[in-house]
This record gives sequence, structure tokens and C-alpha cells, in this order.
Amino acid sequence: MGEQYEQQLEESLALYHRRRQELGEFQRGMANISVTVVSPRKVVSVTMGNAGELKEVKFPTTAYRNMTPSELGAVLTATIEDARSQALDRAADLLSVMLPPDLDAKELVRGKVDLAAMMPDDPAAPNPLFDRSGQEVP
Repeated sequence: MGEQYEQQLEESLALYHRRRQELGEFQRGMANISVTVVSPRKVVSVTMGNAGELKEVKFPTTAYRNMTPSELGAVLTATIEDARSQALDRAADLLSVMLPPDLDAKELVRGKVDLAAMMPDDPAAPNPLFDRSGQEVP
């Protein structure tokens, strides 16, 4: 029994250290996400950060001067959405290595996954993140 206990303890510690390292890598990767998208005709350039926050808007040419306010608004909105979507995709790519294979990271970062639904109402029922023995599903 003592040998089996020590082996389980070593495995648990190894898993803990792996997860801790993954979290550090994830955090560093998230902090470094920056996506710049330039609209057609170079009307506007938009830079987004890791959570889809707007970091910078530039007008690299004077093309915007020949646009109506509604045209400029539409180009700006589309470019911001494109940059935000690409930033969220990069965040999802980083996150996906830490999630169970059946959990869509892109849907998760966009708030389209009901995490509460993944947890059973009855805590005695099996959890989809763990197998029947309580071990984490890799």
C-alpha cells in the first residue's frame, strides 16, 4: 500500500507541475497576443489585444476623407470585428491545449459554452472532465 500511495503522490505532483507550467505558458502567451488588421484600400488599421480589447486605431492613408460617415463607420466596424475575432482565435489556440478534447476553445472564449451545464446537478454523478475513478481526463 505504501509503494502504491507514493507512486500516486508522485504522479499527482508531476501532473500539478505540468499544469502549473502550462498555466505560466498560457499567461505569457495571452499577454503577448496582439493582432493588427488593415482594411481594404488601407482606410484603417486596427490593433487588438488578447481579450479583444482595442489597442490602437490608425488611418494609414487619406482614403477615409473620400468616404461618407456611414461608409467609414462600416469599414471601421468590420475591421475591428475582424481583428477582435483573430485575437480571440489566438487566445483559444493557447487555451485549447489545457482543455478536454471535446470542449471547443473558440466557443468558450466567445462565451458560447455553458460551463455550468458541464457540471452535474448531483455531485455524486460522473463529471465529464474526470473519469469514473476521479482521475483527470487528459
